[in-house]
Amino acid sequence: MARSSFRRSKTKQKPPAWWRWPGEHEWIAGVIGWVDLVRPDATERLGWLTSQPEVVGMRNWAMTRSDPLWLASADLDDGFAALAASRLTYDALVNSSNLRALRDRLARTPGLRVCIDHFAYPRPDWPHGGREEQDWIGHLSALAAEGCTIKLSGFGHKVDGRWQPHLFSRYVDIVLDVFGPEQTMWASNWPTVLTECSFRDWYDASRDWTAGLSVDEHGQLFGGTARSFYGV
Repeated sequence: MARSSFRRSKTKQKPPAWWRWPGEHEWIAGVIGWVDLVRPDATERLGWLTSQPEVVGMRNWAMTRSDPLWLASADLDDGFAALAASRLTYDALVNSSNLRALRDRLARTPGLRVCIDHFAYPRPDWPHGGREEQDWIGHLSALAAEGCTIKLSGFGHKVDGRWQPHLFSRYVDIVLDVFGPEQTMWASNWPTVLTECSFRDWYDASRDWTAGLSVDEHGQLFGGTARSFYGV
């Protein structure tokens, strides 16, 4: 996104042509961008993203870092402070080992609005009630209390090469109990979801998992929470 534009030149540039997508495709309500928050010009880059009406937030890949505590690094303080001061939200692409650092980041950056992507990847092989599951629940409960939202999106439903959504139903129950539909949003994870199953498989599983919700709660989960969080 903005990354490729800035790499070509350090001079100020007009937005790339593809930023006009929402004008050409009305079904695009917003775009999540990317900024390297460690860079000394991170504040300037965030300012550029904020000036683009199509951009509603940003995210980066904490879960691929060698240090699971990377999100809490002091090197990111200025960048996250600028993000919190902007209108943009933060999508946290984390796994369970990063949740402690995400909590620390929220403590270091008041006002940061966070959505936890992919349920922070709970694992199907966690024992019911085991330490891993309890740690995950504990961190998520603390983050929910801080006002974070969470995204019901693809989190690895292939087990032993087979699509097995029933192994994850308990995690959907836990998250809906902790966050509630008003802090949970559904996402297609398309087209990445196609590496695991068809879009219809994913959608049908999501409806099955949430069959116990009321009509209003379904409205929150399948649209209302996203509209509120991203301001679209």
